[in-house]
Amino acid sequence: NFLFDTNQSFVTNTMKDNNANDNDNDSIEGIEVAFDFLDDDGLGLERIDESEGGDDESSDEEREAADLEEELEQKERDRREALDKAAIEMERMRTIMEKTKLGTATTNDTALLTKCSSEVSGYSSHLEDLESGTEKLKMRLHHCRLKRKKKLEKIDLALKQIEEAKNVDVAFVIDATSSMDPHIAGVKKTIEKIVDSIKETHEGASVRLAVVAYRDICDGARKRVQKLDFVASVKYFKDYLGKVKATGGGDAPEDMAIGIQTANGLSWKNLTRVVFIVADCPCHGTEFHTFEDDHPNGTPHISIVSELSWLLQNTGDGTMNVY
Repeated sequence: NFLFDTNQSFVTNTMKDNNANDNDNDSIEGIEVAFDFLDDDGLGLERIDESEGGDDESSDEEREAADLEEELEQKERDRREALDKAAIEMERMRTIMEKTKLGTATTNDTALLTKCSSEVSGYSSHLEDLESGTEKLKMRLHHCRLKRKKKLEKIDLALKQIEEAKNVDVAFVIDATSSMDPHIAGVKKTIEKIVDSIKETHEGASVRLAVVAYRDICDGARKRVQKLDFVASVKYFKDYLGKVKATGGGDAPEDMAIGIQTANGLSWKNLTRVVFIVADCPCHGTEFHTFEDDHPNGTPHISIVSELSWLLQNTGDGTMNVY
């Protein structure tokens, strides 16, 4: 899936503001951002299988790691089986060779020796393939665990920055198109966990929450974006979040630009400001990706580079962090 990350770049692109007016002093010439394509939910979010009651809180990395460990165990079982069979064939060869030395080997023994030799050669080749496959699986498992660790570190860093602040505005910008349907329950659950964690560490402090759910240009003005501006009530925020549905969308890229633009228009007030952007597909604009795109030049009349730069500069007298 797609992780929009403005703080740590794994794969970076310099995004040029081609859509912005040349006299636009508020925009910046280029921003380094990361389009990190992951085989899992961005930001370490848990996927919840609602068809099974929504009790599975393990992350995609944990499930992938478990699958890889199971594959490794199967490779080891296959290796042992191949070794056992090769040992049997080699013992047969040893017996026939002893007969040959004694001059008691028959024509059938000679034919069996040739067959055993071929079997042993086949097992040897199979063992080499298993060894190569095992090494690749070990590398994938190591990479999977590293991804999980990096994502958890990002969440921990964000929460630590929030915990150190007294007054916080936290906004969640979510891709709410149909492709997010398998992940939306997990996204909601993790957002609620983050919110609960913030409230626990900020008793008596000012914590305001907002959500922006964007879809795609083809979904029309009414469904293209929906928002809840900042509220202090956690219950109201959770109730609103619970009603957000994954629907709509056309091509693979989505209208992330209007999501960020809408986030810029929220009523930011507190000194510490944090934005979480959660999506499974990139923004419009083929300069950022290689997907088929109905809007190859980006969202019409909105420059995502300018919107992102404005969001990052929307610090007031405090700080703004975008994850």
